[in-house]
Amino acid sequence: MRVALLNPLLVQRPRLRWTGEHLGLESLAAALRQEGHEVSLLDADLVDMRQSDVLRSLESKMPALLGISVCQEGLHESVSLARAAKAALDDVRICVGGHLPSAKPQAFLSTGHVDFVCTGEGDLSLPALASALEMRQGLSEVPGLVWLGPDGARQNARQQVVVGDLPWPARDLTGAAVERGAAVFMSSSRGCYGRCSFCSIRAFYGGSGGRWWRARTPIDTVSEMADLVGRFPGTPIVLVDDNFIGPPGIGPARATAIADLIAAECIKVSFSISCRVTDVEPGLFEPMARAGLRKVFLGFESFEDDVLRELCKGTSVAANLRALDVLRSTGVDINPSLILFTPWSTLAGVRRAFDVLECRTPGYDPAVLFSRLWPLENTSVGGELSPSGLAASDIRDAACRGFYAPMVPVWDDILRLNEALGRRRGQTGAPYGAFARELASTFSGILEDVEANGPRANVVARGLDAWSTFARKWQEVCQSPSAGTLPIALECTTARGDEE
Repeated sequence: MRVALLNPLLVQRPRLRWTGEHLGLESLAAALRQEGHEVSLLDADLVDMRQSDVLRSLESKMPALLGISVCQEGLHESVSLARAAKAALDDVRICVGGHLPSAKPQAFLSTGHVDFVCTGEGDLSLPALASALEMRQGLSEVPGLVWLGPDGARQNARQQVVVGDLPWPARDLTGAAVERGAAVFMSSSRGCYGRCSFCSIRAFYGGSGGRWWRARTPIDTVSEMADLVGRFPGTPIVLVDDNFIGPPGIGPARATAIADLIAAECIKVSFSISCRVTDVEPGLFEPMARAGLRKVFLGFESFEDDVLRELCKGTSVAANLRALDVLRSTGVDINPSLILFTPWSTLAGVRRAFDVLECRTPGYDPAVLFSRLWPLENTSVGGELSPSGLAASDIRDAACRGFYAPMVPVWDDILRLNEALGRRRGQTGAPYGAFARELASTFSGILEDVEANGPRANVVARGLDAWSTFARKWQEVCQSPSAGTLPIALECTTARGDEE
């Protein structure tokens, strides 16, 4: 069957975008081709392709099945493209996949533009769907598939993917990504053993049963790494695993074996990984650094113990600082992840995070200064802060403008979160609307300043000044008898000297 796989254009500010190949689509392409299907890949986000150009490209390929990768920040464009493709392509069947469709499959089917939803991992589902459609067979054996039958929506049980049995991803998009200055993406494991309340990874991979974290063997991992080094010499490799190290015991042992194999094979590679702060140990990261590890994405999230407990991180401020010290001692750069703005954050905690970034992680991406908690679907935070979830009408009408835009605060989204918090605490109306607008104005002002003057131009000092001004204003609101309790416990201090 002729299949096209599409990653829509994401609407973000170009200067703060992190763009690379869509490894998920390349993995699906490899699985489809292994079953004899003809596959074309179209990554509109990678090449900055607008909808009209996407449709012209699809019309030239005339796929019988179109698969669209959907994430919450690209929801509007994904639904809009599905509608346009249905109108432009005769008899095309459209299937969507990703974290959000897996959480809300029936909402996507209700749009009238989507025929199928592949829930969870699509490596088994999509080839099975393409084969069933081509052979005009029933769909009851397609794992994880949701579709509309004569009696309403039907959903098949998921089947967990054995990552070691999968073919290596097709590399249709890698060359274009490298030409644009991106690293080569690679995956050696899937899932995470953490239980963070804000993260949808556990729900996405756990829906098929079995282990929360699954990994390829060291030999298979290093073999693909060596192949990529040969094909794209001098280009760094980003291992996009949710957690490269994995759970205690088997995870560190595998990571050590990978480092040893790289050294034994004399592979000259520069690579980066993601892991939890509790994974960082000198005995593990020193050999990995010698093997070519250059950067680690670490989810600190906060430098307040109370916030870390609310987020179910299973870590502490002390553990965060220890991980920083270990990585600095090995010469490995740190790409920090923070959720600065949460319902439990304090101004003192935000200041501490700024200080840590400035003093211990030079060269950090300023985008982390604008991060805040979002109630994602299929997360405990999402259920607690937004009990009704993402409405089907939001998806049907493609009305979720910027629902999840982690680098560009949108005031109505912040308003939605704070109104949910207000309902939870039995409070409605003012001051939440004004609070949200003022907060968004503060964030946007800092962001515009960064873009105009450069990310390293005293951004921390400007951020602290903005937060202090914000705190002074809302301290008065907090003290007003009619204000109730604001969702953010802002400190009464307004300058660095108050804390020192």
